[in-house]
Amino acid sequence: MVRIGVHYEYPFGGMATRPEWLPKGASDWRRDLAKIRETGFNSIRIRIGMDSNLDEVAELLDLAHESGLTVVFGTALFYVNDAFVEEHPDSKIVGGTGEVCPVDRYDLRWQRACIDHPGYRAMRNEVLDACASRFAGHPAIIAWDVHNEPSVGPLENACFCDHTLAKYRAALEREFGDVAALNCRFGTDFPSFAAVRPPKTRDAANEERYLHWREFMTSNLSDFLLEGRDIVRRSVPDSLVTHNVTHHFTMNRSGQDWWLFRDYNLLTMSKYIGTTELSVASSTGYEMLRAMSPDRPRWVTEFQGGPFPTLGGGGLNRLYSGREAEIEMNAVFAHGMRGLYFYRWTPLMCGAEPWINGMVEPDTYDTDRRMGIQRAIADLEPHLELIDRATSLAASVGIYQSRSQVMRSGREKARASYLERSIAGAYALLSDAGYEAAFLVHGVEELDAYPAVVVPYTRDLSGGEIDAIVGYVSRGGTAIVDLSPDADEENTTLANAFGCTIVGHDRLTYLLNSGWSTRGTGNGLALENGAFGGYCFDERLTLAGDDSVLVYDDTRATAAVVPPGPAGRVLVSGARLFYSYGVSLHMRIRQIVAAFIAEAVAPDITLDGADEEFRPYLEARVLQDPESGDGLLFVMNRSPHKSYALRVTVKGYEPVDVQASAYGVTRHLITRTV
Repeated sequence: MVRIGVHYEYPFGGMATRPEWLPKGASDWRRDLAKIRETGFNSIRIRIGMDSNLDEVAELLDLAHESGLTVVFGTALFYVNDAFVEEHPDSKIVGGTGEVCPVDRYDLRWQRACIDHPGYRAMRNEVLDACASRFAGHPAIIAWDVHNEPSVGPLENACFCDHTLAKYRAALEREFGDVAALNCRFGTDFPSFAAVRPPKTRDAANEERYLHWREFMTSNLSDFLLEGRDIVRRSVPDSLVTHNVTHHFTMNRSGQDWWLFRDYNLLTMSKYIGTTELSVASSTGYEMLRAMSPDRPRWVTEFQGGPFPTLGGGGLNRLYSGREAEIEMNAVFAHGMRGLYFYRWTPLMCGAEPWINGMVEPDTYDTDRRMGIQRAIADLEPHLELIDRATSLAASVGIYQSRSQVMRSGREKARASYLERSIAGAYALLSDAGYEAAFLVHGVEELDAYPAVVVPYTRDLSGGEIDAIVGYVSRGGTAIVDLSPDADEENTTLANAFGCTIVGHDRLTYLLNSGWSTRGTGNGLALENGAFGGYCFDERLTLAGDDSVLVYDDTRATAAVVPPGPAGRVLVSGARLFYSYGVSLHMRIRQIVAAFIAEAVAPDITLDGADEEFRPYLEARVLQDPESGDGLLFVMNRSPHKSYALRVTVKGYEPVDVQASAYGVTRHLITRTV
């Protein structure tokens, strides 16, 4: 069953006690639950706080069941209340330079108490155990979420509290045995393990010691989450159990490790998304989640529901309308998710957490958001049974990204987004070019599953990974290796392995997204000699060789080559094709990449009638029925003004004509070819 739900946290969650929260009793809950059902939702997600009254929880669970709603039993245990902080000031998160969180009662950043504080840890475990043991057999509960949006805290390089430092020192002693071995490894001079302090900041001099410290913090958070999972499993061994994640690129800062999902039977995430030409790039999280554990169910358990007052907009729509909710809800299911929970039913609130994501208002249920979602769910209803059993198209192209790259990324703060934007740019480009792409996150053994692979970011690849990429091409694979903007050992080794030489490196810091234009040389990639080839942003490598397919406008030096050695099956770029596409979405970069990949594998989906310049506004995806082989085509048109009459051809299916209205979504059943 596809779960379409909404957060309903009364009277629990967050920082209890919250006297401004309404409703406050069973009659109010019944009214809300009836409206939730009327909207079309079949599930709610609750979150239990440290101060929650389990008798009230039991009453709400019973009412939900009576209303025909299922429940995701979640927790808000990252928020301890002010009384706990005041009683246990040593529970605060401490940053590397001494700053603390929370600062005061109005500081609602989380994690609000260190996970290593013994009082917090005991209370967290007690609450989880009490809930799981009491409600283990409740017929409404379909899944357990042991921690929402985990982190080690909102401060850079946390936590330096005495409790965490003691755990780290003990871990160092187990690993190294004596402090002399530790000092030899990191070039330090600590007299004892008790004197060890991690680096306050990250720089070139302490790079490896800092990464060792952050790896410990990631592992420590993972242990905390698995402990919570195991507490719940003692009472509900066969239930779905998860923890809800946010952003996998921040692993070395927040400690949140998506690779931990290999140890869960349900994968869930938060996704707050706008509806623009950047939406496809920002949907990489859906596919990254699938890559972590492809055969297990995946849900979005926090999804944009209403106003989101982010500073400067943050790429999100401040007023999220019913139309935007419809487009992005369809996109979630088109990416193979089986559950989606809007955040949230809560109306406008007072106090320290105002105006956040409400689907309803204090004086009315009939907001554009709720009514639009109601229409969208009703429109989806005929296809929900198919969505529930369907699978995505088999991927034609792999995107290589290793866990170590994520852990080691962001070595310079100004360059911290390079990996993320390169990866997102690669996914957006392949999607815009009509390819179903899969992330390769579990190692080089996945390379041979795909006829073509792109490597959007080469920094921090190991020698073994480089050898494997070279071996993949030598065995007949097609690859695009987009060299990271560094003339460092990894890039030099990888370029040399394909017969290329790095001869120059330039970096611009004058303006945001400044760069260079490129030109074709007539040596392939669908570009005539002198034809414009798109932009390279911020940094570039100049390559040597007579096989240029792109040159820089200002120097005529080589920007990208197809070396003859691997029989034309590898494109080596110094022009940051994928990062630059993430910045500009320029059609010429997409055409260059698509022309090269098409030599190895044809696109999965073609949209005849689409405007190439504005192609990023269109997203087409297909779910396949494993029983009949037929498919469900989704076309999301995020352009606010342009409508299209499209002829859509999906590999292995009969073509279909689609009217893609501006700022809308359409679905069509498509038939397998014989």
